[in-house]
Amino acid sequence: MTTVLYIPEKFAACDSKWTANELAIPGVKENKFVFFSSVSDRKMYVCFMCGDHIPIVISQALYLQLITFEEYTGLFTRYMDVFDLEYEFAIFELDTGAIKSGLHPYYPPLKSEGAHWMGSGGLAASSFFYHGNKIVRKKRRKSPPHHLSGKCKIAGALNFAYSKDVCSGGKVCKIEWNNGRCIDSSILPIPDNYSDNYSQTLVTTMGEIHEMYERIQRNHVVAPSKAANDTEHKSEERLAKAKSHSESQVTKMTMSRVIEQMRIFNSL
Repeated sequence: MTTVLYIPEKFAACDSKWTANELAIPGVKENKFVFFSSVSDRKMYVCFMCGDHIPIVISQALYLQLITFEEYTGLFTRYMDVFDLEYEFAIFELDTGAIKSGLHPYYPPLKSEGAHWMGSGGLAASSFFYHGNKIVRKKRRKSPPHHLSGKCKIAGALNFAYSKDVCSGGKVCKIEWNNGRCIDSSILPIPDNYSDNYSQTLVTTMGEIHEMYERIQRNHVVAPSKAANDTEHKSEERLAKAKSHSESQVTKMTMSRVIEQMRIFNSL
């Protein structure tokens, strides 16, 4: 699930489609990005994410200070043995695009003008980003294919990834920077009351996730994310099965990863 493409201080972009077993999952209200401010100086950041729905929700709750470090650690400790928890992220200063977290794979590794990528469609997007002009020339007839015809190279790269990866799709969510300032975005300005409204969405979802976890613990059943067919709990499947693709290059959450996440957030 997910295509994320970025170059620090230039742009960051992701898709908006949630999937499970290569099928679209309706009803997921969370985005694959979140705006938040630092605790120390209130500077604004944006984090782009890929992986399973549950760790994305929990991490967004941490960024928006809905939960403490102790609660964050406790939730992952409880959920690790029950749900699939794979997760990757990239945090940027909202004003400048400076990256505040670790870099991800880069395509092509030994040449300039490429881009970093995450997610199941990331490699296809980064490949198109580098080779795009050549691909368009080769495929051009009377008019190029729709996913190659956009004026924006970033959107073109994501749309190309959509054509190659069924786990990516939907609106292209992007921010562009130049010379230390934001110059274009499909997700800005930040809506009024963003923090309050989005926080309520997260609180509701986290409640549903925890109710599902407690039901699993009570009944000693296999989690919906691991079950082949569970028609009784469709809303729970939506939460637990919205997940990463097997070739998405995301990392399984462990306690060391949880600690790393907290360390990065605390350093902002």
